[in-house]
Order: sequence, then structure tokens, then C-alpha cells
Amino acid sequence: MNRLDIKEFRKKYNLTQEGLANIVGTTIRAVQGWEQGQRKISQSAIKLIENYENNVLNPDITDIALYDVQLSEEKLKNANKRIELLEELVESYKLEINDLKNELLKFTKGKTIQK
Repeated sequence: MNRLDIKEFRKKYNLTQEGLANIVGTTIRAVQGWEQGQRKISQSAIKLIENYENNVLNPDITDIALYDVQLSEEKLKNANKRIELLEELVESYKLEINDLKNELLKFTKGKTIQK
């Protein structure tokens, strides 16, 4: 894998230098060095890049299922948070309605309606 291959790989998978560095477990400077031909990429880094590409093209069904579960759990957490917020909002409206009713009763107490 040469410097052009590295850059093309990044562009193909819409990765930044930082993103590729995270996948390989290296620094941005190392990725920059590979792309500029100043550093030689190690075999272990090449293997990690190939594994990433294989997983993107042929994801393991277990990985997909795990991702779906994680996504579902996240959606459930968000839904529960929204429910809690709405319940709090409903309670605050109930209190406000009661306060307004009490004010209305105080205001109208003792007054007669004129025709």
C-alpha cells in the first residue's frame, strides 16, 4: 500500500486523517507521513486497514445485530427521557391551572354578575 492508496482509501470511505489514525491506532502525523511518502506504513497498519475495508464491505451479521440493539437502546433511552420531560410539563401545567382556578375563585367570590 503506497501513499496514493492511503489517500484514496480515506476518500473512498470518507475518512479524515484523524479517522484513519483512530482506526489504525496511530497519530495524525503518521498518516500525514504515509500520504506524503515520508514514512513507511507498517504491515500491522496495512492489516488493520484491510480489516476495516472487509468489515465495511462484508459486515458480520453479529456486528449488524449489535449495532441495531445499540441503536434501539439509544432510541428507547431518548424516548424515555422525552416521556419524563412531558410528564414534568404536564404536572407543571396542572399546577398552573389550579393556581389560575384559585385566583379566579378569589376574584369572583362575593361579586354578582350584573345584567
